[in-house]
Amino acid sequence: MVKHTFFYDESEHSRKISYDTVRDKNFEPNFVVAIVGCQTDSLEELESKYIELERAYKKFYSVDELKNNIIKVKKYKYGLNSFKKNDLNLITEVFSFINDNDFKVYISVNNKIEFIVNQLLKEYKNDLFIDADLFRYIVTKILNVYFPQNVIQAIYLDSNKFKTELKNFCLMLLNNNKNLPHKELENEAINQLLIILNETSHDFDINWDYSFAFSGFKNFIIENKYEVTSLYIDQEGNGSTYFAAIEEGFIKTVEADSASNFGIRIADFVAGTISRFIINIAKQTRYTSIDDAKNIKLLDEQWFNLSKDMFECYKTLKKAIVGTHRSFYKFTNSLYTDDFLCFISLLNYIDKFDDFQSFIKDKTINHSLELNNLALKNLNEKFDSMRSKLKLQPVNAGNKEFYINGKGAICYFDYNRHKYLLIKNGSTKYHVLSVGLFGKFEKACVTIRTESGPVLYLLPDQLLPWAFDMVALANAGMDLFPTDVIFTFVKGKYYVDLD
Repeated sequence: MVKHTFFYDESEHSRKISYDTVRDKNFEPNFVVAIVGCQTDSLEELESKYIELERAYKKFYSVDELKNNIIKVKKYKYGLNSFKKNDLNLITEVFSFINDNDFKVYISVNNKIEFIVNQLLKEYKNDLFIDADLFRYIVTKILNVYFPQNVIQAIYLDSNKFKTELKNFCLMLLNNNKNLPHKELENEAINQLLIILNETSHDFDINWDYSFAFSGFKNFIIENKYEVTSLYIDQEGNGSTYFAAIEEGFIKTVEADSASNFGIRIADFVAGTISRFIINIAKQTRYTSIDDAKNIKLLDEQWFNLSKDMFECYKTLKKAIVGTHRSFYKFTNSLYTDDFLCFISLLNYIDKFDDFQSFIKDKTINHSLELNNLALKNLNEKFDSMRSKLKLQPVNAGNKEFYINGKGAICYFDYNRHKYLLIKNGSTKYHVLSVGLFGKFEKACVTIRTESGPVLYLLPDQLLPWAFDMVALANAGMDLFPTDVIFTFVKGKYYVDLD
């Protein structure tokens, strides 16, 4: 394991989410965390190089500490197109420094309104009848996109009215969305919401929770086999961030002043840049009223009226935020982070052009439409993924021939190398850890607990429908395993009973 030192910072945090916080005109619903890291043995050299990079910009901006807040949110109105030359140069140099010096970047984006919704609807669990994840996503999206004051107010001032106010607003939306083709999916989702909306919990705590960012970061560390020698956190607030890191197992966490810690300042630039992009994307795509929802929201054409330097800067951002050190756990986000997904879609869209000349051949309005199509495609894929309750995990490949499945058993890419489960005449009981399918549902398998550890076996084709049903149940949120299973073979036929 290679030793790394990591640095944490955040943007748009709210220590306590009160009604006054939410209704404030400057309230931003997305909380962005960036953790950046480098190899520990390169720390002194990199610090010296970064301080040298900062020197000229500190003089130009007349500041003692160079942080992302010197580039105000309003300067991101049209993305990089609304940047002045020195602002653009600064962002380009900071993110080029990240790319050129092999920094690892982990991002977590969480929606504050979703955090509140989760407290209100915490009794809902995924089962065969209710997709609780989808339910919470729909409620969160309605509150983020439309920001209905009556519903927001009910959360804080009279949570008993929350259900009624939410229903009334949904009915208004349905009536307003009549005969609007681009609202078909939203209408379908609202109808489902109205069907399953029931009694909500009134006992909820809305003090912010920091553990989500560090639980995701822990997975990122484990996946990439990094050894964390230190995790530096910007020293501010009441220590909640520090204690959350400690509780997640990062015992070498240190609070530090960003003025004397170059890594925290880099993390600040990453978190702040992402946050400011998200804020301005949301401003252009958020509805100002129910009637405004009749319009299709696109990013203004000015976002795509780029100079060559702006174009290259987008590519630099994409490499640092998305492209460098890709891993399964690079991003840890809450269910509703559509504005962040739109930002990532923007970076990927511009990066697909090989050079600036190829980019400017197309009209700016075409770029806006094509980005909208890409973002919708990505949102639909996220929507489909959300409907699936099967836990996704990175493949732990032992070599090119096999990987280790989620239960710890060897799983060959060529399933023909596996043995069939021994099912004798009569009945045989096994403790089944999981049921799965190879290929395009072509071969059923089970992972069995044995004295020598978990082992994956194939099932006879007669049991393929049963395996398919077990996977479908798990996909709907009802996983029946691990459990004892009785396999029976009588007169040439196989039968299965869960003990």
